[in-house]
Amino acid sequence: MRFGIKFHQAAAQTGWSFDWTPSLGVRFEPLGLVDVRIELFREYVSGSDVGFGGVISTSPKLLHDRLIEADATYEEVATTREPDKRFLTMANGIVCKRRAEI
Repeated sequence: MRFGIKFHQAAAQTGWSFDWTPSLGVRFEPLGLVDVRIELFREYVSGSDVGFGGVISTSPKLLHDRLIEADATYEEVATTREPDKRFLTMANGIVCKRRAEI
């Protein structure tokens, strides 16, 4: 949990937007799309170098300096690759919409 907070802080400092996915529905409406629906979900995944676990495990390389500033340890970063470690992903979204009748 402690690493998760540090990860989010470091990512936000580098420009990641954690509110972008939840706001997708609002972003489509000005484009003339109607009946916009969005389903948000998070997954409980294992540490890995592939799939979503891989995104999390390789992201610390990109965020290294920010994570160090946030006092993250090597051990905390390394756990994102361990198959026996489980964690929740960031929000993912599926958007459904249709074009307005002309």
